[in-house]
Amino acid sequence: MIIHFMVNGKLTGQKGLFQKFYGKFGSQHHPFLIAYPDSKGLVIDSTSKYKKEAFELISWVFSSAQNDVLWIEKTKMPIAREDLTTNPLFEKYMDDKLFKAYCKFVPYAGLSAFIYKTMDIQQAVTTQLIVRLMYLKDKPVDNFDKAVKKINKLLF
Repeated sequence: MIIHFMVNGKLTGQKGLFQKFYGKFGSQHHPFLIAYPDSKGLVIDSTSKYKKEAFELISWVFSSAQNDVLWIEKTKMPIAREDLTTNPLFEKYMDDKLFKAYCKFVPYAGLSAFIYKTMDIQQAVTTQLIVRLMYLKDKPVDNFDKAVKKINKLLF
């Protein structure tokens, strides 16, 4: 997931900077959040010999809160659940103030756009934002502007 924060009307950067701003603003004053969720799709091909088995596996994965706990343990990322901050199963993870603050925004994440150019847009986001920010190629606001221009070319 790529995250950018707006503080005092200025784009501040991506996920790694959240800790800096969370420490500054505390839990009562969250910065304005713009989230580009990293959603995954799952396809079971109609010609697959194992459609039934695949559906059983998917049903099993999503049938248990214990599997959601395992997800958090393995990825260190919150699962999309309404009860993430209140369910006793996830209580020990809420001791991490950063994780808990991040979880509070899970209900506000939207899905990626379902359009035929989604992959091209994701690629533009990766190359213009993530990679350039990771290697400090430009200022975050410049990266954001470049990504917006690239994505607008794809969309319009």
